[in-house]
Amino acid sequence: TRSAAAQVAQLCALVEAQLPETPAGIEPAVLEGVFLFALVWSLGALLPATSREKFSKVLRDLAAVPLPAFSPFELGFDQAERAFFPWSARVAEFKPAEDAPVERILVPTADTERLGCLLRLLQLRGTPALLLGETGASKTAVVKNYLAALDSGRNSVLNVNFSARTGSIDLQRAIEGPCDKRRPGQYGPRGGKKLVVFIDDLHMPRADKYGTQEPHALLKLLLEKGYVYERGGGLERRQYRDLLFIACAQPSSAGAQPLDARLTRLFSAVEVNSPDEECTAGIFTTLLMRHLDKFPNETKALVPGLASATARFNSLTAARLPRTPVKFHYVFNLRDVARVFQGLLRANLTNFSKPEQLLRLWKHELQRVYADRLADEADLAALMEPLPKLVSTTFGENFVEFM
Repeated sequence: TRSAAAQVAQLCALVEAQLPETPAGIEPAVLEGVFLFALVWSLGALLPATSREKFSKVLRDLAAVPLPAFSPFELGFDQAERAFFPWSARVAEFKPAEDAPVERILVPTADTERLGCLLRLLQLRGTPALLLGETGASKTAVVKNYLAALDSGRNSVLNVNFSARTGSIDLQRAIEGPCDKRRPGQYGPRGGKKLVVFIDDLHMPRADKYGTQEPHALLKLLLEKGYVYERGGGLERRQYRDLLFIACAQPSSAGAQPLDARLTRLFSAVEVNSPDEECTAGIFTTLLMRHLDKFPNETKALVPGLASATARFNSLTAARLPRTPVKFHYVFNLRDVARVFQGLLRANLTNFSKPEQLLRLWKHELQRVYADRLADEADLAALMEPLPKLVSTTFGENFVEFM
């Protein structure tokens, strides 16, 4: 949860980022659209998927302009057109690098376009951004995709990965590394650039005996006051300029340590929901179709079914085999789907040109990724039980014999 003051501050930051410095003369319809977009991604930014429908209904009742049939969370606002648009209509064409490993490929979706836009708006205002989401929600991939598109002539990037052993001195040394002294007491990135500091796994540092997480205390001081003190020596107070911050973390609802509210209030926070089955299937259909481009058409025809069946299998597994204190490693998410397709992307035309050969490979990858992690035979039986029905429903009865 976040305080009302923090949510209103996030609302104001998003409104100001979309308007010119002198907003006089802006049409009321444009101002209304800008405000509604900011309202969704401030007051509604941390809502889980189950609560967004209720929020959307209230927003539609309050809005003075008509909204498209889509959920407000799926809409952006185009000031030039004076109209809302679905993010799915702005998805860029997928152009992956040749031979790029699957874990480094980000297929553009409506979610990645929307989050990229929010990061750009918040960075325009110099507002620290925090993406919250469970493991496998593609938070890190979205941020790295955004950072890769920045103008390297104006921005430099610093990646900092927090762990349970990260201390305040580690964070301070990381930030001091790419910065130079500009004048007495003032420091900033080299070359007159802005330094975008990306902190991954913000929730990870271990609390000391007083309940304080040292890196969080230092980060709070830097964000709130703009300075830190020299370690050792004369304890010089060092003011830092031209620093921008983006962080990713897991919410406490996912079992992570709760983040200090005094720190999170300094960020504009957005909940990143894991892709649903339809979105997941679309992502991996695109990847596998590209790899199987020269395969027979009858084999390529299996690809949409393989993607949707894998996404469904992952959801069923997460529901049937929940994490427990003893089986704490039972965490099934988008990363596991990616590992299955990482194996499928090794299929070659010599050995897997027939549909049944590709289907057997798919079953093998499911067992490699999911079954090899299970603790006992009962869980293995629960894992494999829905597979024949899933294959029958997706591909037809003729393919069940290959399972």
